[in-house]
Amino acid sequence: MNIMERIGRMRTTMAGLVVIMCAAGLAQQIPPVVGGSGSLNELAGTPTLVTVVLKGSGALDQNLKVTDVGPHYVSVVDEDGESTAYLFESVQEIRVQKGAVEKPEMQVTENQLLRIEEQRVVDRALARAREIFDGTNADQNLKMRAATLMAANGNKEGLDYLEKLAATNHIETELDAYQCLYLAGHNDPPSLVISEGLQSGNRMVKAKAATIAGLYNDQSTIALLAPLLQDRLAEISAPAAMALARMGWRESISTLMRMIGELHEAKGDAAVFGLARLGGPDVLDEIKAKLKTATGLTRYRLIMLLYKLEDPGAMRLLLDEGLSDPGKALKTACALAKRGDWSGRHYLVSFLKNKYFDETEVNLVNRAEAAGALVAAGELTAISEIQKLLSINNAVARKRICLMIAELGNRKLIPVLQPTIENADMEVAIEACTAVVAIAKPQFRTRLVELMN
Repeated sequence: MNIMERIGRMRTTMAGLVVIMCAAGLAQQIPPVVGGSGSLNELAGTPTLVTVVLKGSGALDQNLKVTDVGPHYVSVVDEDGESTAYLFESVQEIRVQKGAVEKPEMQVTENQLLRIEEQRVVDRALARAREIFDGTNADQNLKMRAATLMAANGNKEGLDYLEKLAATNHIETELDAYQCLYLAGHNDPPSLVISEGLQSGNRMVKAKAATIAGLYNDQSTIALLAPLLQDRLAEISAPAAMALARMGWRESISTLMRMIGELHEAKGDAAVFGLARLGGPDVLDEIKAKLKTATGLTRYRLIMLLYKLEDPGAMRLLLDEGLSDPGKALKTACALAKRGDWSGRHYLVSFLKNKYFDETEVNLVNRAEAAGALVAAGELTAISEIQKLLSINNAVARKRICLMIAELGNRKLIPVLQPTIENADMEVAIEACTAVVAIAKPQFRTRLVELMN
């Protein structure tokens, strides 16, 4: 390892430690050490192998070495050299091992392997989804989301429920059911239902139909979608733009280039999504030509578009222009950190260091996105911040954080979701279950992320 690589690793380690220290509150009770004579602090830095036992689920994370003990967390490193932090409040006990424990791995799908303790949480998430599905207090929307997880796991009852709803004569219910079926793995486009929806006078139905058309790549609906791209209402033109881009309809490029300058956020975001999906040399040339005179929000969207298209100059533009703008700095830093940029990581560590007093949805989600970007960049010690945020009683924020975790797809986050699975609020619980299943089942996660974008 050369000197630059060592420095890089030292920076990564220090940044990870700072993230944990940033989240510190009052010191909490250290979990008991079982099976050894030393304290948790005495185990730090030694080759002794330990098992972390999580509260509630009893899930085990084995063959770990304690690297650091803070006022409210313990940092460990696993056999692969990956660092993770556990909050004291989530740990039942630390068990000292006599030696390495052979840990069976369980096959899920698409060669995804789960440790036995992770599989336990997955099994509980699926069981919780079944409880919600069977619950007398669950409304139809909640039952559909639970049925989706059941169907994605091969449960025939969940699949039958969704297919029954897809065969009703209520267009909005049918579209909702086909969205759930898409997540569960259904591939055949419901062309007649989509066509009916696109011609509906109900704007919400029209928007849902456009989204379903794109997800199922229903090329037969392009003639109906194309006029909707010109609609002045963002709630119609935005999903139409994204659907046509998913279908690879390049005739929309000129309209998307105009939309990127719209003040309406949904239209601008749809334009960025669409142009990034379509890509190609012609799109790149037009972006760069437009960038020469663009200012303000339009310029930033163009730079983010270059970033999504992995243009070599995008990172420098983001560094020079994005980080210096207070309104765009967090989003910019997240993008930079995910591509391994040190400046982005440094900004996020500093952002998490700032104390917050107002536990609003915006504040909590912003902190979660910062921590999530650090996790995506390999800073697994930032998991403790996500764990802390999920413990705060804000249902809307919890649901959004669960979906963010689903998008990250990191196996290390499965145990973090276990307490949220048991939440009494079924809307929160089902999002946690969805995130767990998404991490465990890559095909489901791919479709969920596609729907979320």
